Amino acid sequence: MGMNCNLKKRFFSEDEAKNAALEYSRIFFSKETLGYYKCNIHRCWHLGHVQTDVPYHIRIQRLIDSIDSNQYKDG
Repeated sequence: MGMNCNLKKRFFSEDEAKNAALEYSRIFFSKETLGYYKCNIHRCWHLGHVQTDVPYHIRIQRLIDSIDSNQYKDG
C-alpha cells in the first residue's frame, strides 16, 4: 500500500471503481496497471497501482502497519 487510504477517493461500488480505473487508463494512456480494491477500513472501494512483484507477506505487513498507525491517529 503506497498511499494512505485516508487520502484516496472512495467509490461506493465495485463497478464505479472499475469504471474509474478504466477511464483513468484511457485518459492518461497509463502503462502502469491501475487496479481497484475493497477497503474494509472505509467500507468502500479505492484505486491503486497493482503490485504483482511485492511478496504477499510484505503486502500483509504493510496493511497491518497502516491499520496500527491509523488506530493511533484516531484514538
